[in-house]
Amino acid sequence: LILTITTLIITTACTDQGYPDDDHFQAWRIGAAISYEFPSGVLQAYGVNEEEDWTSMMLPYGNLVLEPRLTIENYRRYTYSDYDGNVLPLTGALNFTPNQLGKGKKSLPDQLYVYWRNNSTDYTTVVDVTPKIKAAMVKEYTYQIGSFEGQSCYQTDFIFGLLPDGRAKLWLKGCDYYTYID
Repeated sequence: LILTITTLIITTACTDQGYPDDDHFQAWRIGAAISYEFPSGVLQAYGVNEEEDWTSMMLPYGNLVLEPRLTIENYRRYTYSDYDGNVLPLTGALNFTPNQLGKGKKSLPDQLYVYWRNNSTDYTTVVDVTPKIKAAMVKEYTYQIGSFEGQSCYQTDFIFGLLPDGRAKLWLKGCDYYTYID
């Protein structure tokens, strides 16, 4: 009986709104990981939810298109001392992740659209946010160290690694770590 009740509580913790009823569950965001040697810029990024009939835009990304945001020395300081500038750095100090316009939505999108530029070439990346991705985003974790130790947290940031050949990689970020999606 206790197991059944516990299972029901855990199952219903994620309400019909599509996200946990937890104050620590933050509105999702779309960010970018950009290498030093291959600076790219996000021209536009947004998420769409078909069932709830909304589109949520991210704040403008600003001057990421033509020049890298930091010097190679800063990249090395925030990643590792022999960083060569070619790989995608996964660190909050370098990856830009703006908030959604307005108050931000906690209910998860069905698709993500990222319009970006590298070397004067424009690219479009579209991602279907599958039930598996959504399940990973609503999974509760607990901070293990730092000022938030013991507090619940979630991976609600989509981080796109923008590659010079027009491909993009996707990670979920939150709780002080990254989970590679595809």
